[in-house]
Amino acid sequence: MVNTRDSLYKRGKRRVITDAARSAQARNKEPVAEAYKDRSGQATRDAEGYNVDLAHFQEVAQEGPLTKTISRMPTKAQRRLRATAAAIDKSIIFISRLAYTVWELRPWREKTPQEIERDEEMKRRQKMRRILRKEGAEYARRASNAYHRMGLSYIPPLHQRSLINGVKKVRFSNIVAERNAIWLQIDTMKLPPGVDILSLVEDKRNLTNVSASLRHQVQGAYDVEKGAWLCIERGAGVRGIPQEVTYNKAMKLKPKNAHGLTIPLGETVNSKRIYRTLKDFPHLLVGGATGQGKTSYLNVILAAIIENNTPADIGIVLVDLKGGIEFEIYRGLPHLWKIGARYDADGNEIEDENTIAPEGIVGRSDRVIKLLERLKEEGERRLKFFKKEKVTSIDEYNAGRGRAKTKMQRIMIVFDEWARVSLGPNGKQANLLLSDITATYRAVGFHVILATQTPTVQVVSRLIKTNFNARLAFGVPDITGSIVILDNKMATNLSPVGRAIFKMGIDNIETQVPYLKPGELRRIIAKAKADGGMAGEDHITTMELVKYSLDNLDGSLSVQSLYDQFNSRIGWNSLTEKLKTLDDAIIPIAGREYIVAPGAGSTPRRLVPYRQPPPGKSP
Repeated sequence: MVNTRDSLYKRGKRRVITDAARSAQARNKEPVAEAYKDRSGQATRDAEGYNVDLAHFQEVAQEGPLTKTISRMPTKAQRRLRATAAAIDKSIIFISRLAYTVWELRPWREKTPQEIERDEEMKRRQKMRRILRKEGAEYARRASNAYHRMGLSYIPPLHQRSLINGVKKVRFSNIVAERNAIWLQIDTMKLPPGVDILSLVEDKRNLTNVSASLRHQVQGAYDVEKGAWLCIERGAGVRGIPQEVTYNKAMKLKPKNAHGLTIPLGETVNSKRIYRTLKDFPHLLVGGATGQGKTSYLNVILAAIIENNTPADIGIVLVDLKGGIEFEIYRGLPHLWKIGARYDADGNEIEDENTIAPEGIVGRSDRVIKLLERLKEEGERRLKFFKKEKVTSIDEYNAGRGRAKTKMQRIMIVFDEWARVSLGPNGKQANLLLSDITATYRAVGFHVILATQTPTVQVVSRLIKTNFNARLAFGVPDITGSIVILDNKMATNLSPVGRAIFKMGIDNIETQVPYLKPGELRRIIAKAKADGGMAGEDHITTMELVKYSLDNLDGSLSVQSLYDQFNSRIGWNSLTEKLKTLDDAIIPIAGREYIVAPGAGSTPRRLVPYRQPPPGKSP
């Protein structure tokens, strides 16, 4: 570096030879134009039009396309000064951030309850991470030793043993520790010689011995892309799936903006909650052995629909062919779609050949054909009506795109034990009618829930399965029943009670469905009957909302705060729409007038005292 600087500034003069001068010299063989300048700092112009200013030690092009800059290298002192300035800048930034963090935390001040709860939650999570990390390492060591005791390792001959060539055990390359399960990935790249991968993850005897060693349920899984894994259950359940899920918990944690037709499917691996709406799958096939929770889950579906829909939204038809007692509790529910009900002058029901479901419940198999024919007639009527209204679906019609102003209700038909119909004398006709209904009238708002405890090809034909893109299989005793419902063997000997496989498209999800206690079901039905079927709808006045806001929220009309208080009387969507209608409204309360100031962004609406403008001036 010093040699370069000395060559440039030798004897106090500077010599500049431009690229353009070199090219001209090569072409014309003329002498190179030179420009000299001493250390006085005065500028001269060379032959190529460059100003050379030695005071700044740089060369600026005034003309021509070429620019060349030559600067003096910084001295050692200048480099140290610049490094010191950069270090000072970094120190200032660090101190500023530290001061901001300390001010935000302010350990000397009294913390709010929210901050205390947040700190405790962070401590709990850190403690859980330490526990999981320790358990994962311990389980990996014990599983490796368990495989070694079973002979799933490599022991070299005695004369070949050394510190380098010793016993080779099954090792694990990755540990994924979660709250409900710990996953150990087997290092397949370094398996001991003679050890088969499938013997580690699919041999039930080996997995049982590992489970006994770890004192936790262990299951294996192998995938070509994901590798070989051992799943160690930490709590109750298998693979982190809980053994029991309550209906109240599932509905409480349901997304607030969920559609009214949303039903809970329970919890899957790592307690992940699953929700689906009947709009996603119009029809659902439910199968399973006796006592596995099939009928109980039908009550969960009905309770979820009743709580979040009015009779104007959906009509329900129940087909109970197991003695007529399973759905007896729903008798008198306003949501039931009464078909063919006729009464005499004294108000007594008249039963004849035209009677189908006067109370919305069908308990005799000979009426099922009439019910299916009546549903087909209704479906054809709706199709013709949609063509007239120039709409393609019930959602489009109810959104107001049709010319009519009335809202069309959906129809949900629930069959409990379809085998009684399919294996009956009119089984073939019933299968054809049901297949036609599920294939043709999904756009007009028909939803079919078909349940059976006899999953055979005679009961669930290929024609019916084609139109049920969503299927829920509870435990069955043999592979045949599982294949009939799911087209695979995943539901074979599935346990515990309430465990099911939900299949939609190509996805198969193992889940523990919610359980609804009989007392809670009676409460939901009684509330729906008392409210005229308006469960989950708008049962609160504007005055109640604004009074609660003034008394408890300082005039704030926060949707979240109001929903937390009145969620049993009004839904999230209904509350949101109700508050939207109050923007800029003037509301008299206790002799005073308040105006609703609209919200902006995260700022909620607020009640502001309204002052009457002076006479002659507009408000």
